[in-house]
Amino acid sequence: VALVDEFQDTDPVQYRIFSRIYRQQDATLCMIGDPKQAIYSFRGADIFTYMQARRHTPAEHRYTMTTNYRSTPAMVEAVNTLFALRQESFVFHEAITFAPVSAASGRAAPLLVHGQPLPPMIALLLDGPGLKKPGRASISIDRAQEAAVDFCADQIVQLLEAAHQGQATLAGRPLTTADIAILVRSHREAEAMQAGLRRRGINALALGQSSVFATPEAGQLLQVMSAVDDGSDPGRIRTALATELFGCDGATIDVLREDEQAWAVRLADLHLYRRLWQEQGFLAMFQHLLVREGVTRRLTARIGGERSLTNYLHLAELLQESPAGQHGAAALLRWLQHQMDNPDAGSEGQLIRLENDEQLIRIVTVHRSKGLEFPVVFAPFLWHGRTLAKDEPLQFHRRDDGQLCIDWGSGEEGHRRLAEEERLAEELRLLYVALTRAKCCCFLCWGVVSGLEQTALAYLLHGGSRPQDEAELRLDMEQLNRVQPLVEVRSYPAAFPCHRLSAREQPGQLAAKPFNGRIL
Repeated sequence: VALVDEFQDTDPVQYRIFSRIYRQQDATLCMIGDPKQAIYSFRGADIFTYMQARRHTPAEHRYTMTTNYRSTPAMVEAVNTLFALRQESFVFHEAITFAPVSAASGRAAPLLVHGQPLPPMIALLLDGPGLKKPGRASISIDRAQEAAVDFCADQIVQLLEAAHQGQATLAGRPLTTADIAILVRSHREAEAMQAGLRRRGINALALGQSSVFATPEAGQLLQVMSAVDDGSDPGRIRTALATELFGCDGATIDVLREDEQAWAVRLADLHLYRRLWQEQGFLAMFQHLLVREGVTRRLTARIGGERSLTNYLHLAELLQESPAGQHGAAALLRWLQHQMDNPDAGSEGQLIRLENDEQLIRIVTVHRSKGLEFPVVFAPFLWHGRTLAKDEPLQFHRRDDGQLCIDWGSGEEGHRRLAEEERLAEELRLLYVALTRAKCCCFLCWGVVSGLEQTALAYLLHGGSRPQDEAELRLDMEQLNRVQPLVEVRSYPAAFPCHRLSAREQPGQLAAKPFNGRIL
């Protein structure tokens, strides 16, 4: 018997192997998976292989879970209602059907704000004056991102301030920052959201799907390592001194041009680092550099410095573990350059790490959020549609046998239609994963944004088209409230309060520690 979990992420080779071994008369193959959560095509997962496996499995051997043990009944009903708006809610209706589920009673407590439960979905409508340029029917993507960041940050501040006053509670306790997650698609979106929260006095941990070798810190570390390895190039040394690890400003570096003694001191430092590298290894040298140059103190004193320090320490750990280090500094430098040229976001060891383990708001990519749950979820960028570029190769599957094909530029419109269909299907699965991370409530930003018609939510709410104006958009959203109130629409305010969130911690009672010793 073979029991294979997460089978929606299988590929043709894996399925052939398991089928060859376990589809025998005296064997059993149990495939467990939710095709609505198949979102890892970039790692080789092939939803068409799952669809093939489903066809090979007799109907009497297919079983479906019908109870949600994670979310509140209202949240479950909101997801049920949204995905029931279209019969082909996941495009490939024959193989990926949406079956409404029921919520387990008493498992998840609602979020109460001022004594009332929040609606399961709150749409933050980007409809404020000045968001659209004159003469334009839609909001630009850049302006929409700025507005979404400000709107979400404002709502988070309001929630946390209510929690400090005991007016936002979850199962009888105040809501905390650890109860809130913000779901994004890219590192750029995560940075924008983190910066917006920081402006309001809120710290957040960004847990992305990016390689640490693709960060600015990797490039600066390479410059420092090159200067340490070869101290004969003054230009290379000055470039290294300008990095965060040495922290020299332009005036300081300019002084070194004229002050021979100060320049000699810097050369001596580099010589010391080079000797430590040669005798004790890269990590010993790097740790000595951190202490001698005061890197930790300097970085953590500025905004975003903790993120940079975490990346440097992560890179140092990977460099120390690299087999290239056994062949000298030059080999390790080549290895680092190669990793920077070919970062692998699919490698668990390369993924950017959390800055710290405090109980803070999490900013997580949708891909990485799979399997997690949060009482409150913010999805600021669901309006950002992604399309296939005109000149990129088209990847699609033949509908008769599920064979993967690549079109390198034949111009066949039928191929583009199939590729677009598969893109939309995956967007819908990503939307499903994002919305179902929420236990109590999901805040999402929505509006008449350029490219909105390409998004999964527009496919469900607006039939795959872009509403003409905010009135039409609101009317489409009201479909969710036909039976019971499931979504609340909040308009973009004329202005946001400029105050920052304060901790409002109650100071503890201080007392002198009693001295029970004896002075001789």
